[in-house]
Amino acid sequence: MSPSILVRAATHTDWPRIRALCCLTGDNGNPIEESRWESFGEKWIAPYETLLPEWAFVAETEGKIVGYLTGCPNSAAFRESARPRFSLPQLAVEERFAAATRARLDREFPAHLHVNLEAPARGAGIGKMLLDAFVARLRAVKTPGLHVFCGAEPLAYYLKNGFRELDRLETKLGVFAHAMVKNLEP
Repeated sequence: MSPSILVRAATHTDWPRIRALCCLTGDNGNPIEESRWESFGEKWIAPYETLLPEWAFVAETEGKIVGYLTGCPNSAAFRESARPRFSLPQLAVEERFAAATRARLDREFPAHLHVNLEAPARGAGIGKMLLDAFVARLRAVKTPGLHVFCGAEPLAYYLKNGFRELDRLETKLGVFAHAMVKNLEP
C-alpha cells in the first residue's frame, strides 16, 4: 500500500523545507551546487514567502514535505510589489518573450506558478494534486488563466495537465523556454 498524500496550504514552519526542495530541484529537477543554496533560495522563494505566503501549497507524505507549489493570482501586481525588494530570476526569461506575448499573459493568463517535487515523489500524481489545489483557489477568486515558463523536461507534465504552448523562444542553440498557458474560465 502506498503512503497517503496530504496537500495543504503552506504554513510559516514549512518555508525552510520549501527552500531546500527548491535547491534540490533547481537544476532541471536536480540539485544545484550546495554553495549556491542560500542565494538561490532567496531569489526563488523569498518573494513568495514574504509577499504571498497564502498562495503556497505543500504535499506531505509520512510527515515529510515532498513537494511544493508557489504562485500568485496576478503576476503584474506581484512583479510591481516584488521589484523594490527582490530580484525575480524568472523575469530574465519572461522579458525575452515578445511584448505581445507578455501583454497577453498579463491580460488572459495573469496567474503563474512554480512547482517542484523531490525525485522519489515524481510520477505519483503529487504535482497534479498541488496544481489542482492552486487552480481551485484561482477559480474561487475568478482568475481567468494561468501561465508558467518551462524548459523541455517538464513540458509533458504541463501538457498532460491541460496547459498549451502559447509561445516559445530559443534561449541558446537548441534550448527552448516555453510559455505554457491554461484557461481557467468554465
